[in-house]
Amino acid sequence: MKPTRRLRSPLYSLLLFVCLLLLLPSSNRLSAQDDEYQEWLKKQELEYGDFEEQQDKEFLEFLKKEWKLTDLEPAKPLYAKPKPDVAPAFRKGPPPAEPKVSGKPVIVPKPVPPVSTKPPVPTPPAQPQAEKFTSTARLSFFGIAIEMRHAPLKAKLGTPLSEQSIHDFWKSLNDSHNEVLVEQSLWWKKEMRLNDWGYCLLLKRAADELFPKKENESVLLTWYLLMKSGYDARVGFNGGRAYLLIPATTSLFGLPYFSFTGSSHRYYALNLATDPGQLPGSVSTYEGTYPGASKLFDFSLKTLPRLGSRPVPRKIRFTFEQEIRSISVTVDQNLADFLRQYPQTPFDVYFNAPVSAATAHDLVEGLTPLVKGKSEVEAVNILLRFVQTAFKYKTDQENFGREKPLFVDETLVYDASDCEDRAVLFSFLVKSLTGLPVVGLNYPGHMATGVKFSTDAGGDAVRVEGVRYTVCDPTFVFADAGRTMDEFRGKEPRVIAGK
Repeated sequence: MKPTRRLRSPLYSLLLFVCLLLLLPSSNRLSAQDDEYQEWLKKQELEYGDFEEQQDKEFLEFLKKEWKLTDLEPAKPLYAKPKPDVAPAFRKGPPPAEPKVSGKPVIVPKPVPPVSTKPPVPTPPAQPQAEKFTSTARLSFFGIAIEMRHAPLKAKLGTPLSEQSIHDFWKSLNDSHNEVLVEQSLWWKKEMRLNDWGYCLLLKRAADELFPKKENESVLLTWYLLMKSGYDARVGFNGGRAYLLIPATTSLFGLPYFSFTGSSHRYYALNLATDPGQLPGSVSTYEGTYPGASKLFDFSLKTLPRLGSRPVPRKIRFTFEQEIRSISVTVDQNLADFLRQYPQTPFDVYFNAPVSAATAHDLVEGLTPLVKGKSEVEAVNILLRFVQTAFKYKTDQENFGREKPLFVDETLVYDASDCEDRAVLFSFLVKSLTGLPVVGLNYPGHMATGVKFSTDAGGDAVRVEGVRYTVCDPTFVFADAGRTMDEFRGKEPRVIAGK
């Protein structure tokens, strides 16, 4: 696509205009201000309108051209080797007495103050003019009631699904002049603190409301809104079904993908339907880009979204010192539902993601009495015992029918979990309750952790940049720090650094 000319931003022009006004004599400023500002504003709107119209025309020309049938690369598996079907145990039951290990005592951080389980509700944006935008889309997004005012959408998708029908549908969407939908969606993105993936889900929910029970139309509207929001989203079709194609800043797993010639970005094929079914082996798509739509999807989760509150109390039982103990934890079902739809990302996303304030507080408060005053190794063994015995072991295929690493908040919602879920939870507990550095240890078909103690704790260890990290396996039931499963002893894992 030919490069389009870039205008100076309206903010730059406004600042220049204000500076010129300040140079006028004060007696002339007020009289000149209104007329000149209105004239400037009309000129800016017309100029930008012409610029955007030209962008749309150029993009529509690309959609008219012949699309190419592109073979998708098979989805990359998260694990190169299958995980064990049953969690191995170091011994059949807890030792007669938990080991008492001397050494440097842990410094338990001050208790986190209790937090309300009801986060502040996001503030709705000011509603657009009712006389101009006469229709309203109402939807619920993980417990948040959202209204979006818009002009009537008269777009209809012709059959069969083809380059021409997609071109005509995009044009009819654009002719409705519904930029207000993008403005409101971006407002909600900011208010709810959504990352790129959360924003994609929000747009899809809105599209489902605007085109109920019309999956292809919903996908195409999501594509349209993402492009208008600055994302380099594409679309493809196969067998009468449209698929959203999104480029990510990192690899995703379990999704087929392709790359355009000359581009290093992978475009992953998504099906966001409630029952997505099988993803295609090839799609017909175009090579043009919408001007200004260049943003890639960042799947890191630096902050949790502000969703509606749906607290669920849970009592978590575990074995310690030959006794069954328990702690009470509040989890949020809306957050768990949001995280359940997360694509499979690299493991560092899970190890570095935050934990909801209420859940973090309950975990720390419930486990502090057990680790307070203990040595580093004693405290870590207690936390190992908690994670090893508090949850049933099930592979993701048994639990979800697909590979699905869990964030900490999710692990506490479900009764069963597997090795990477326990490693992520254990890592959070060690950092929160002992302050010791932790890394993930990714073996073929298995995940454990390594903990950096202040002194040599003995047992099995790995070297990370010359520093000794003792192997701690929260899936190896009743195994203490320094114990590695037999099949992984002596093997070099890939290290996953945590914050």
